[in-house]
Amino acid sequence: MNTLLIKSLVSGLLSASVSLTGGVSTPANTNQPAVTQTAHKADKLDVWINSLVAKESEGKVHIKILDHNDRYSYGCLQFQMETFESYIKRYELLPNTEDAELENMIYDCDFQKLLTRKMIEEDPENWRHWYTSVAKRGLGVPPVIKTNQLAGK
Repeated sequence: MNTLLIKSLVSGLLSASVSLTGGVSTPANTNQPAVTQTAHKADKLDVWINSLVAKESEGKVHIKILDHNDRYSYGCLQFQMETFESYIKRYELLPNTEDAELENMIYDCDFQKLLTRKMIEEDPENWRHWYTSVAKRGLGVPPVIKTNQLAGK
């Protein structure tokens, strides 16, 4: 899977995730994996994620920091590669992606935001991946998004 194809796939996911129409988006090219994302209106979780970006990286996209655990953290939301890979596999977001492409995608801030949203929607306790920003830097835990809010109702 090449980087252009991945960007197209992510673009489709992001369009669906921020669409105000409440529809479902799939990639236009049928050779791409069928990935759908239920659309939602911008909400408090989006605001929280944007605030998290500010706390984690001050909005810097191409940032790589050696963390306290001697592993690198990448991009605007400072994902570590192991966590990044684990969750994209869990949500089947980028199937058949090669390691070099993952290294490019980990710097994609929009994709990191999408992944973060999925993580928090699945389990609000996933905020713990950003413990320092949430607990020590004062961001606070993410808002609870009820199921009917996720469906745009």
